[in-house]
Amino acid sequence: MWTVFENGKSISKDTLIPDTIVINKQDNKLWFNIYDAKYYHVLTTNRNISQQPGIESITKQYLYHQAYKEFMKHFGIEYITNVFIFPTDKASKRFGKVSLSFLYDITNQDIEAVSLNANEIWKLYVSNAMNELNEVVDGRTDQDPAKPEHGQN
Repeated sequence: MWTVFENGKSISKDTLIPDTIVINKQDNKLWFNIYDAKYYHVLTTNRNISQQPGIESITKQYLYHQAYKEFMKHFGIEYITNVFIFPTDKASKRFGKVSLSFLYDITNQDIEAVSLNANEIWKLYVSNAMNELNEVVDGRTDQDPAKPEHGQN
């Protein structure tokens, strides 16, 4: 909300709206999933990462999490995933996560990074057969797409 001092009027402008929010139920638990598409060709090596989203994208993703906290509380949603989705022409996979320590301290959550094969997603979409994200990434149906199995990092 912007307030103009000259005339005292308040003007509402853009707010925090991620690309996709999915609320689903798994194992009798409600999950709030924030998915934000990023059109980067992230390059990784054993020692470096480049062409990744910048600090503004990362902080905004944490702010999405924080912005929906009251909504989640109101509806009794205790579990959340926060995911960057990168279209690719290669196989779909989880390839990393990102965190900022001072924002992690607020949300207690990293932001997962998942690459999705664009052709595969397009075929599912046009055939009206969109599967859960985790099915596309690795064929599993028993866990959230952004969460590794217990005990894995």
